[in-house]
Amino acid sequence: AVATGKETISFARDIAPVLTENCKGCHGGGRRAAGNFNLVTFQGLLRGGDSGAPLLPGKPSDSLLLKKIHGTAGDRMPKDRDPLTTDEIAKFEKWVQEGCKFDGGDPNMDVERVYLIAKAQRATHEELSADRAKLADAHWRLGMPNIPVTKFESKNFLVLGNVGENTLKDIGETAEGIAPKVATILKVPADDPLIKGRMSLFVFGTRYDYSEFGQMNERRELPKEWKGHWNFNITDAYGAVVAPRGKDYSLEGLIGQQLAGTYLASLGKVPRWFAEGSARVVAAKIDAADSRVVSWNEQLSDVVRHMEKPDDFLTGKLSAEETDIASYSFLNFLMKDGKSFPKLLDAMRKGTAFDAAFAGTYRGAPAQVAEVWVKQAALAKPSKPTRAAAKK
Repeated sequence: AVATGKETISFARDIAPVLTENCKGCHGGGRRAAGNFNLVTFQGLLRGGDSGAPLLPGKPSDSLLLKKIHGTAGDRMPKDRDPLTTDEIAKFEKWVQEGCKFDGGDPNMDVERVYLIAKAQRATHEELSADRAKLADAHWRLGMPNIPVTKFESKNFLVLGNVGENTLKDIGETAEGIAPKVATILKVPADDPLIKGRMSLFVFGTRYDYSEFGQMNERRELPKEWKGHWNFNITDAYGAVVAPRGKDYSLEGLIGQQLAGTYLASLGKVPRWFAEGSARVVAAKIDAADSRVVSWNEQLSDVVRHMEKPDDFLTGKLSAEETDIASYSFLNFLMKDGKSFPKLLDAMRKGTAFDAAFAGTYRGAPAQVAEVWVKQAALAKPSKPTRAAAKK
């Protein structure tokens, strides 16, 4: 049963952290699950193991899990650990009494992840910043083991890198200067932090280091066209960049793109094509002469020609970079009138789900609107703006 919000005990806030700390050692996934009782997910908790159903909603005294916790049905649990505290046991009993309601979103998500998301959502800006700083250190150690790291902190960023201290500071200050521009473009309310909990920014001296970071922390091969990217998942928010050499690319444009993508992803369950497409439009607004922006414009006509249907970029039919280029053009189309896009963002800030907010703003689903967009995109001609023209 899904929680209504009226319960006094929250699975995500009160139960999941206890299961994570005390039970997953013996009742983890696969062969590690003692008694075939898997407590990695809420679904596993409901399913039970060889001893039968562990929970009887509304009946804590009859529930096997509570009997095990009290030690009245064989060995007391958790086994070979200190017993749960009186307060923890009382919360379990109350949770069962209230019907074993679930408030973690996906019942097949790791309960530790369920807890961490709940913790991040109720954390203050400062508390979340501290947690993300710890995550940033862990990411660095995993991706760049035994390589010293330099740090720079500002209002919106924790910057970490293996470049010189002065270079890192310059990049950090550049990033901080971009934040107000992104907030203006996206019309972020003045009282809100652009990124709650700040954003970590990893700066790498070489493309090889950047690729290693992607392999180790994200378990993927980063597209060769990328000079950097962003990642957001509620508990964590970071960008990663290869330090530019000369006029290799526009650092301002890339960081603006990362800030915008992260901010939009933080508004709820937002499709990646929407967040990244919008982020690339922001990059183009910050520096239209950026070599990356010029390349996106030049490649658009080829991308459109390769599409069999207008919504191919929405349904995973294109490569990662082709999808992002099409998304960039589509969002450019959506943002043209200057009124509809802010209306969409306002609806999402107020809690409206993305699909409903989109349909209410553009009078149709993304796939329907894409049919109108693709006709204009097919006529697009590659453009190569000069830096002087872009400044005008």
